[in-house]
Amino acid sequence: LVVDDDEGVRKVATLSLRKAGFTVVAACDGEEGMAVLRGRGADFDAVLLDMTMPRLSGAETCSLIRQLHPALAIVLTSGYTQPEAAARFGPDDIAGFLQKPFTPATLVRMMQDAVHRRAQEQV
Repeated sequence: LVVDDDEGVRKVATLSLRKAGFTVVAACDGEEGMAVLRGRGADFDAVLLDMTMPRLSGAETCSLIRQLHPALAIVLTSGYTQPEAAARFGPDDIAGFLQKPFTPATLVRMMQDAVHRRAQEQV
């Protein structure tokens, strides 16, 4: 699941992840992302989550995701630096951080690593 209010980021992320073999659903903000997760949460291995969005922020959305799907891998993305972003999230909240702008290859690698790590933690 790709959750980002920037249409360009959603498009690039969606295309890049699909090209790498992921099945992708995109949401334009945290509220839409949560609606998707409430209906189809078991279908997802990971979420690419923007930190700064209208309606529900990345932190609020992350907290709701953790309540519904505690094991779901969340990769946070932001124009903020990793230390700035990490200060707003607990150590177990996110599986990775991707600073904007990012390359498609970096995105794919980060999502693959996050899914793999979460799968190993579940064993």
